[in-house]
Parts: sequence; C-alpha cells; structure tokens
Amino acid sequence: MTAPRSETEYAVVRLPDGRVLVPGGHTAFQTPVSSADLYNPRTGTWSAAGSMSVVRAGHSSIVLRGNRGVLVMGGLGPDDQTTTASVDIFRTR
Repeated sequence: MTAPRSETEYAVVRLPDGRVLVPGGHTAFQTPVSSADLYNPRTGTWSAAGSMSVVRAGHSSIVLRGNRGVLVMGGLGPDDQTTTASVDIFRTR
C-alpha cells in the first residue's frame, strides 16, 4: 500500500478488471483518511487512487453496474466519533 491502513472493514472492493480498491480507513489510531489505494494482482503493485471528498473509516463500498465506478458511502468522520452521510464515486482507469 502507499500508506499502512487498518480498519478498512467492508470498504475494500474487487473491480471487474481484477484490481482491488481500498478507499479510506485509518492510518493511525482514530485517524481516518480520505485517500485510496489500488492494488493490481497481475503486477503485485499498489498505486494511489485519489482522494474522497471527506475522510472515512468504517464505511461501505459497492461496485456500480455498467462500469460506472465504485460508490463509497457513510462512515466515521474526522473526529472518529461522528458519522458522515456523504457519498463519493470513484472512477478508475
């Protein structure tokens, strides 16, 4: 990964092309992040996949049909105590 992460919970998704998107999570105790990483199992490499509009941990993700991206929703906010009702859509290349 580009940065160590913990508690990504159920946000990790496998994309139709076999790559794996890991959005958000914690990089340190009670420190959720907005960044995302992309793993390519064919090459065994990680790369940065951009950032979400807000930090998230304990959130959910789902691959949208028709190659429309990945919907990332909810989760804990910046103080790791409140929740966020926002959503982001990752479009991967």
